Amino acid sequence: MVVGAGPAGLAVALMLAKKGWAVSVFERSSDPAAYDPGKGFMYLIDGRGQHLLRSLGLSIFERLVTSAVAMADAKIGVLTPKGLTERVNPIKDADRKSYWIPRHAFVGYLLDAAKSCENIRLHLDADIQDIKSDANGFHIKTGDGIRSASLLVGADGYRSQVREKLEEWDGKQGRYEVKKFSSPSAGLRYKVLTLPGEFELSTPKGVEAFSSDGFYAIRGVSKTKCKQKLGLIPVSQDFGARTANLITYEDDVVWEADTVESFKSYAEEQWPHFPVEKLVPEEELKRFAENRGGRFPSPQYCPTAVWRNEGAAAILLGDALHSLPPDIGQGVNSALEDVTVLESCLDSTATSTEAVEEFQKRRLPDVEALIRIVRVAAPFQYSQAPWRGRLWNASFLSRLLLNKLLPSVP
Repeated sequence: MVVGAGPAGLAVALMLAKKGWAVSVFERSSDPAAYDPGKGFMYLIDGRGQHLLRSLGLSIFERLVTSAVAMADAKIGVLTPKGLTERVNPIKDADRKSYWIPRHAFVGYLLDAAKSCENIRLHLDADIQDIKSDANGFHIKTGDGIRSASLLVGADGYRSQVREKLEEWDGKQGRYEVKKFSSPSAGLRYKVLTLPGEFELSTPKGVEAFSSDGFYAIRGVSKTKCKQKLGLIPVSQDFGARTANLITYEDDVVWEADTVESFKSYAEEQWPHFPVEKLVPEEELKRFAENRGGRFPSPQYCPTAVWRNEGAAAILLGDALHSLPPDIGQGVNSALEDVTVLESCLDSTATSTEAVEEFQKRRLPDVEALIRIVRVAAPFQYSQAPWRGRLWNASFLSRLLLNKLLPSVP
């Protein structure tokens, strides 16, 4: 049984079904692939995520490639009152493409594959009332009855109900309590504005086209408020729209602009060179102004990934096991890699209980390393603290130079 129908939950269900398992997936939402304009996340699926998609087959990888923006070169534009400045940063290895895809579309591809698989039974809009464990396995109680299985997968996010149950069954010893770590990007607030996929703007340099396959930063120029930027990430024009991310500290005044008129006033002062009112319908401006957004999580992980009870086993995957800010784009890829590692463990062991123990040994060191990396990799990319960001860049470049000059010094 799998709890959670996000990328990790659907991917592990498809992997297990491919091996002949009968899989039940429980998801509290009625449609895990529904588009939420307040959370218009973009995924960058890199080589690790692609490896799993290829192994699953079912044309998922082909659907990704045909509907995503492939990152062979990074086209970056910066818009200020002086105009648009653009540059192209070549990717070091153009053959190793990563793909930008909206979250809802990616989950939709996995969901379509799960719906077409006769070994998978989806329980959507499921209200899990209780999860129990005994000598016969695990038992999930919902309003529709009780389902039982010998393998329980918790892929239900960083507030995992399954993880809470494992801590309870373990006698509340703290082995399933997440370890949280500090990061300059943890706790930042974000919200998402929907824009046309492609558009043109008049600038002092003339009419400029904003293509859907490029990155753009709309720089803020307010003289009375903290300068904030809108960040646009590539998306295929096939989706007809793109998103602009606004990411700030908790107490920024933009969160007080919670009506259409107050946000219009804020936008006119912050981005006079970016005519939000002309680009965005009134209804979307209202939704954006009223939306309370979300917050980046602290880098965190559960120090114990598995639980065993005689012949039954439970395992945590994805955000239930590790959760991090989006600084290096490894949330979804690390979740998909969890599934790859679990598949390898199942192939190399005789039973599912042995497989989950092997997963713990193989995967936890990588998870711990990922948490260490995300804390220092790129936490100031959101321009939330310009001076601290400059100091961090100077420190990073200094360490990089020393590494080149003195590679053998530990």
